[in-house]
Amino acid sequence: MSDDIPECRICFDIETPDDPFISPCHCKGTSKYVHKSCLYSWRNFNRDSIAWRQCMECGTEYTLYHKYPMETENLFIDTKNPSFIYFIQYVSCIIFGFVIWMIETQDDYLAIKMLDFNKTLKEPSLLTYIKTDELSPQIFYFSYTMFVQSLCYYLYFALKINSSIKRKEIYINKIKNQYLCSMTSSLQFIIWYYILVWNQQPILFLNLASFLSMIEPFMYYKLIKKHNKIIKYLNQENEEEVVSFEHNPIMEHQSLLTNDVELRNIIIED
Repeated sequence: MSDDIPECRICFDIETPDDPFISPCHCKGTSKYVHKSCLYSWRNFNRDSIAWRQCMECGTEYTLYHKYPMETENLFIDTKNPSFIYFIQYVSCIIFGFVIWMIETQDDYLAIKMLDFNKTLKEPSLLTYIKTDELSPQIFYFSYTMFVQSLCYYLYFALKINSSIKRKEIYINKIKNQYLCSMTSSLQFIIWYYILVWNQQPILFLNLASFLSMIEPFMYYKLIKKHNKIIKYLNQENEEEVVSFEHNPIMEHQSLLTNDVELRNIIIED
């Protein structure tokens, strides 16, 4: 092949209208040009290595153009260590549950009376067990704190998603089932409270509430894991293109901005 005709540095073929050349880095000479398709295949083959983001010959990082804005990763806690989520949830509920219990003893158990709409339930009532038994208030206020904390967390999750996710329609379609499942699990506390406590089954409620509270962090974990999986999918499926250093609209725009700032500084100095 003639030295005057540029060739692809990967497949050594010439440029075609269907597969044009780009110059993705600072390489010169025979390494300057590469087919878009060849570079795409090379980067996909090396997706988990440094060759995915930069030229292995000159070390220049590729300038990428994405079809959609990239989603922010790590909006929430990493799920590689679920035991950390369990630990934080249990410890916080034990501490805050104890604090609420102490406040309740001084405030004539206002939280329970509010749940009962200030009605006096038939005996055996939950309030009687809370006042006379040692274990019952520990179970109840731990579970109550987990319930309130869960509602706050899912509200925060929804607000965070609304403000941070760019491609909301796709994201919501993929996350909605897991979110509703987690939310329903959290609402079990209040649902069973009115089914059992209002039908004089406080002991059965306390046993069920303790079980539901123990599995609640697992529902957090499942939701966050699903979220991270969706974010990874959205970013990986986001079509991207390596922009050529020759006729690079992104770099040209940045250069124009830089030149404009420099021109303004010269005018000000004069």
